Amino acid sequence: PRLALALSTVICAGCICSGDLNFVAPIITIFFLMCYLFVNLACFLLSVLKMPSWRPGFRFYHWSVAMIGMLLCLALMIMISWYACLAAFIFALILFRYVSYHSQQLNWGDGVRGVKFEWARNFLTDLDPYQHTKNWRPQVLALVGLTPNPDGSQGLVLNDTELVHFVSQLKEGRGLTILGGIVDEDPTKLKFNTLRNWNHTVSKSLRDIDIMGFAKILYSGKRLEALSHIIQLSGLGGFEPNCIVASWPIDWAVNTDARVALIKTIHLCTCLDKSVALLKTNNTATFPLNNQIMNGTIDIWWVVTDGGLLLLMPFLLQKHRVWHSCKLRLFAVVERGQDKPEVHEELEEYIKDHRLPIELQIFPMDGVFHTVTDLRYRIAKRRTLIPHVGLPEKLPPTHPLAAGSRFLRQPTFQLMSGTDLLTHKLQMERLKDIDTVPHSDSTPLFPVTSPPSPAPKRAAI
Repeated sequence: PRLALALSTVICAGCICSGDLNFVAPIITIFFLMCYLFVNLACFLLSVLKMPSWRPGFRFYHWSVAMIGMLLCLALMIMISWYACLAAFIFALILFRYVSYHSQQLNWGDGVRGVKFEWARNFLTDLDPYQHTKNWRPQVLALVGLTPNPDGSQGLVLNDTELVHFVSQLKEGRGLTILGGIVDEDPTKLKFNTLRNWNHTVSKSLRDIDIMGFAKILYSGKRLEALSHIIQLSGLGGFEPNCIVASWPIDWAVNTDARVALIKTIHLCTCLDKSVALLKTNNTATFPLNNQIMNGTIDIWWVVTDGGLLLLMPFLLQKHRVWHSCKLRLFAVVERGQDKPEVHEELEEYIKDHRLPIELQIFPMDGVFHTVTDLRYRIAKRRTLIPHVGLPEKLPPTHPLAAGSRFLRQPTFQLMSGTDLLTHKLQMERLKDIDTVPHSDSTPLFPVTSPPSPAPKRAAI
């Protein structure tokens, strides 16, 4: 340690060259007292926190003795020289921060970690998981694809990089972020070092993209069941995710499993009272990464299902430097029988009350919007006609009218065929059709809309 020896030499030489022992003695005494102060502080914290590893050998030890010794050391330091005492503490703080950032292997023991653990436990137990709507903030669970590195090296490949950057751009919400991924491997057949390296790779990806959150990796050969487990088990107490973010399946039109997984995920999140955000890009466009700056508009489309989440997420995106130069526009669809000026006035008042910098436009319902919004009318009409035609409220699973919603009521994940697969495709086409209108009637950088989601235990069509 040449640098340490050089520093020690400079300190000793300075004390010797001063030529006045009375000048050096108070400084040395203060540093010795500070050393004893921190020793007593460590003993006091370990005793109060009741750390299992803290087992003092002194027979007559008590935590009050350590506290008294700490206070006496502090009092003596102030009595000797209060400004020298302050300078010594500032020097100790600077040294602590330097070692914290530059040390290769840092282990401060259980004292500091114990304090953080105690605070975290107390705050977590005191935090009410049920919060008021005005205090709602996105606690995001991002579902990403993870695959082992194909070149044989250790580590996992993060497939949904754009999705992770999107979650990072929502950090102004000051909520918890969990990166959840499923690896199609049996953990009992993998080495411990391999699992540890994979976890380290995902955690490092979070730090590189500047996400303050955690990584949750689930190892299972049954992807649909693992998807359900990771949604239900992620989080703890008041830090349970309330918003699930996932990518739109690219091959949904030809891949039956992708359609089933998406519909099942939306239905599961609806049952668990969680919001769902699906990130979908065009074939010629990609979602911007954190090192890009965008200029344009973020369009919000209120179609069939509207709510505050559609306004909150674009507002949080706009706070990030990537989208800071973009404007927010709200396109509200006027349904049948609604007065267009009245709707415009109500929404303007709503936006003003919530202090949102959004430009409002009322969009008439025609074309594809009729196809989409007719969904709720068909559902309501069918429920009204069921008692008159002599059918029970709850149709048997084999009844033709219930074929379209049978997969929404199944408690377990399983593949379907025939009428159910046709229903899947029709629903996915509706969601796809909604996305075509914003691209054709406006030129936004990022359109936001809400697809129709069937209620739990209700018919899908």
